[in-house]
Amino acid sequence: MKASKSLFNNTVFTSDIRRFLPFSILFGVIECIIFPTILYTQYHARASFHASDFEGMNIASEVFTFLFAGAFALLVFSYLFTPNKCNALHAFPIGRKSLFATHFFSGYVLLTVPQLIGFGLAVPGIVLFSKDTAEIIILQLASS
Repeated sequence: MKASKSLFNNTVFTSDIRRFLPFSILFGVIECIIFPTILYTQYHARASFHASDFEGMNIASEVFTFLFAGAFALLVFSYLFTPNKCNALHAFPIGRKSLFATHFFSGYVLLTVPQLIGFGLAVPGIVLFSKDTAEIIILQLASS
């Protein structure tokens, strides 16, 4: 029977999630603090928001996400900077493609899940205080 090759290794994935979960939680906390603060200041300035108010907030959120994406890439692939760690990991019976794909996917999950949670927490505030509810929700989901 021929062995099947997979581009996903569950052990490496769970190891990445366990090691880097505090950074993902930090990202989520910062994201959940920034967005409601901006919503609060916009609401008290005008007593409601429009879709045009979210352009600056989306740019700030995208820059923040871009910086954390670079940090997650450096964290997940940090073993490549030390020759001993790199040689040890590549000596395991895991293919390099599988190792790369698993690290890539775990970094993606660590970055995406806090954004989706923050989006879910922001939707009730948008629905309650906005005039362009559907447009703002679509804009926020697109920036997540």
